[in-house]
Amino acid sequence: MGTKLLQESASTLTKSGNRWKAVLAKGNQQGSSGYYSEDVLREYGPAALAPGAKAFVNHDPARNPKDMIGTYPDGAYYEEGVGLVGELEVFPHWKEFVETVGPHAGLSIYMMGESDEDGNVTKLIPDRQNGVDLVSYPGLEGSGLVEKLYESAHAHSEKPGVNSAQEKRNKHMEEEIKALKGAVEALTTLLTSHIAESKAAADAATQVEADAKTAEEAVEEALAAYDEKVKAIEAADLAPSQAEALRAEAKKGADVAPLIESAQKLLAEVREGSGASALPGRFVAAESASSDFTVPNWKVA
Repeated sequence: MGTKLLQESASTLTKSGNRWKAVLAKGNQQGSSGYYSEDVLREYGPAALAPGAKAFVNHDPARNPKDMIGTYPDGAYYEEGVGLVGELEVFPHWKEFVETVGPHAGLSIYMMGESDEDGNVTKLIPDRQNGVDLVSYPGLEGSGLVEKLYESAHAHSEKPGVNSAQEKRNKHMEEEIKALKGAVEALTTLLTSHIAESKAAADAATQVEADAKTAEEAVEEALAAYDEKVKAIEAADLAPSQAEALRAEAKKGADVAPLIESAQKLLAEVREGSGASALPGRFVAAESASSDFTVPNWKVA
């Protein structure tokens, strides 16, 4: 037959300390939803009615929180020779009501299960809506007792003061949650802004460091190039005035290699014409414009 909702009358409530004890289902008995064996109740009952299962007034499918009279904190357990047993802990604002009507009412299981083609209940299935509810005595369907209990419960729960404390607590909790949400949003905004500012500062510092490194490398390269040019000038056989002029060109960044060659050629010509290795006078560089630097045109002063 498959899975279906089982609604089966159970025993009446019996006060046990601060709780109400009840036999929720007896084994080897025929109920309105099918035949329940002891084996099925023993194997599946405790898991199907887990700790925290709820109890309502009547089997209203809506399972309205206002109709919830209590819970089964320990769930259900199977007691040999008795059946599936549970203890109901009633909510404070329902205690007076249950004290009054409990001994005259009954319980009925409300849980999912499976049955075969012969009507035998073969399994009880865990479900978050499973519970055992307060109903009339078996066989009294239609007597109006359930409806009276339901109306009485609503009238009691709607009395001033019954839910006022809970409503105040709920309102206060909502306000605290709202305030906390606002604080979290503000903190998130502040943190996001701080992260963005920190990243911008880090990026700027990185760029400054990179620029400084580039400038330092450029200076080092320029100095190294100047040193190489000076070495080349000093190694060449030039007149002092020629060497001085070429060092000035080297400082400007000019390529001194062709200038050295030009100066050496001029010096050789002068020496050849005079027949002397050391010449009087001074070589003067007469500058002429070039695209990149000034090229000396040597003459004897």
